[in-house]
Amino acid sequence: MSNEAIYPPKPARNLGLDLLRCFAVILVIGRHASVDRGNSFLLAVWKNGGWVGVDLFFVLSGYLVSSILFREYQRHGKIRIGRFLVRRGFKIYPAFWVFLLVTVTVQAATGNPPPLVSILVELLFVQNYLAGIWAHTWSLAVEEHFYILLALSFVVLMQTQPADSFRRVPALFVFVAICCAGLRILNAEWHPEYSTSAYLYRSHLRMDSLFFGVLLAYLVLFRALQMRLHRVPVLVLCLVGASLLSPAFLYELETTPWLTTYGVVMFYLGSGAFVLAAIRFPDSRSPTVLAIGKIGAASYSIYLWHFPIGQLAHELRLDEQGSEVAYWCVYGLGSLLIGCAMNRAIELPALALRDRFYPASR
Repeated sequence: MSNEAIYPPKPARNLGLDLLRCFAVILVIGRHASVDRGNSFLLAVWKNGGWVGVDLFFVLSGYLVSSILFREYQRHGKIRIGRFLVRRGFKIYPAFWVFLLVTVTVQAATGNPPPLVSILVELLFVQNYLAGIWAHTWSLAVEEHFYILLALSFVVLMQTQPADSFRRVPALFVFVAICCAGLRILNAEWHPEYSTSAYLYRSHLRMDSLFFGVLLAYLVLFRALQMRLHRVPVLVLCLVGASLLSPAFLYELETTPWLTTYGVVMFYLGSGAFVLAAIRFPDSRSPTVLAIGKIGAASYSIYLWHFPIGQLAHELRLDEQGSEVAYWCVYGLGSLLIGCAMNRAIELPALALRDRFYPASR
């Protein structure tokens, strides 16, 4: 029997994961809204907990990226780390470079050019440790650091355990989780006053969320986790996920220190429950669901552009009382539309070029 029969090719996209991407980016959009919470309970809850959309993205990224490597190993018995990093670059860099180019051009044209050092900080993906141009690109730096650590970890695992290279992935996750938890506790001692950059942006404090996604991918592809959970309804997995994420929506991040130390463990566990539910929803015939999935597929570009669009809406004073509808049309709807447009204009052509010159497999 051929390897193709044992390990059939993975579908191009999983609709459930795209729906989860859409949910995550909508959460982030709500978090960064500059309108006053006022008397709106829904908006207050949305702004409180929208930051866990990034945790969803982290677990999703860990799951998807490691799944690519695991499947390549299953089909070919080896992993081409260099090709993996190049393919990741085609996914991340073109859209980000265009975003930075537009940023620098607009700021220079308006008489406020960014310092060269801030541009270099963004280009080198160290904006989660040093001051860059934008406040939201820190998560891209965390993911870039994760790709490098994951590649190095897999090289070590394959060299030290050639017969069963990935059986120590659970131990690797436990090691990363303990280290990150310990560093978060120490960080709380070193920074008694809350700072978003000090508590949430640093790679060494957030890496366990991404490696939890790696653990899930290992359990699904090598230990038949999906089959073992087949009797657990999707609704139950979603309820577990929602319960674990709920503290972020009930407590304010800035005044609840345990959310950024112990709470993030709950949040990546809850995000993992949503991932396990999403992979069991591979397709749909509903036009509405498919449209939401397409928004999720463009979530990277939406995430990049939502912040400057929000700033534009703020500068236009649309976030003042009485202009909420106009604000959400510009900020909310504008973020989705421009993000989807940039996805089609930049991301998809870059991915087509990638697949032409660096196909996933031969």
